[in-house]
Amino acid sequence: MAKKAALALTLGSDLVEFRIDRLHESSASQIIKHLSPFFDRAVVTVRPVSEGGAFMGSERRRIELIKELVSRSPTFIDLELRTIESNEGLIDSLKGLRKIVSWHSTSGTPSLSKLRERAAGARKHGGLVKIVTTARKLQDCCRVSSLYGPENYQGLVAFCLGEFSLISRIFALQLGCPLMYCSLPGEPLARGQVSIEVMKQLRELVERD
Repeated sequence: MAKKAALALTLGSDLVEFRIDRLHESSASQIIKHLSPFFDRAVVTVRPVSEGGAFMGSERRRIELIKELVSRSPTFIDLELRTIESNEGLIDSLKGLRKIVSWHSTSGTPSLSKLRERAAGARKHGGLVKIVTTARKLQDCCRVSSLYGPENYQGLVAFCLGEFSLISRIFALQLGCPLMYCSLPGEPLARGQVSIEVMKQLRELVERD
């Protein structure tokens, strides 16, 4: 993972995301030893299975691991809205850290009213708000992209996963999304995810006058 992070930064990525939940070994000391040199340009994520992640340990262990990792001050810690709501006092223990408060729907794309409700709930906790759904059709991408409106602030990260999802990522870049997820060449982690090189080209096109 450290080697992949170094390559991603060399290829021009601004940040790297460490999906700690995908590691076979979740020892905090080993993770910190190998990955903390990148923490000043990293998003740290320990996603539970219930949100499409791969962490197989207990929820108590997951929260302990998150607290151990954020003690090394990564650029961002990604926390699920459900995690925050289920662990009273967790946010208070992370004061001073930049957060991505995320909500995922792996089964599809719910109604716009539900999406707005989840975004509003996440916004209460500060930091960036991340809303990710699975697009079954192009209309799902349009629904998620409509979250970028005059009532929303610049800290919204909203896009879709799935074979139709690329358009939602392009819309997000055009509509003020502060960051976008991409992959190493030939190593997409989700359907619709493009490489760093392609994402850089898309960003350049979007930013043209």
